[in-house]
Amino acid sequence: MPATVFFSLLSVQILVAGAFLIPVSMLAIVQFGNFAQNKTTMERYARQQKMSEEDQQNKIVNSGLKNDPRIMIDCYPKRD
Repeated sequence: MPATVFFSLLSVQILVAGAFLIPVSMLAIVQFGNFAQNKTTMERYARQQKMSEEDQQNKIVNSGLKNDPRIMIDCYPKRD
């Protein structure tokens, strides 16, 4: 295989790899931001209002999960 064909194929491969590098780096930045904030992407960009802690507890009680022994609720002590 002549050198010009080899280098032209190599340059095409580098361009294709570079095209994937941009979206992958954007996803990595979003994931690192999620990790730093200890949230999922859905939690960060949700349009619904944030629920208070009392509302969250009421939602758990009303859902019937409070009596399920497999669900651990308030298993960590609250920090002051």
